[in-house]
Amino acid sequence: MVGVGPGAAGTVVANLRTLGASVQANGLVGDDGNGFDLLRGLKEKQVDYEGMIEVAGYSTPTYIKPMVRKTDGTEYEINRMDIKMRKEIPESL
Repeated sequence: MVGVGPGAAGTVVANLRTLGASVQANGLVGDDGNGFDLLRGLKEKQVDYEGMIEVAGYSTPTYIKPMVRKTDGTEYEINRMDIKMRKEIPESL
């Protein structure tokens, strides 16, 4: 199954929302597709994301968790692969 949505800290946010907590997300997000997906996922979970700052040229950190399907139909997850921003965040942010 393919899933796209807020992971890592986003999973914590989603769990808190499921428990009925009011949650505010604060941080940096790029003006890229991963940033778009993250903000959309937060919105779908009804999280206040006013504290998210969109930064032009910033790559939103993300990760993937590849799945392997064996010939017998069983599946398993292999180690996640992180995709990180390699530039320093400007002090102004």
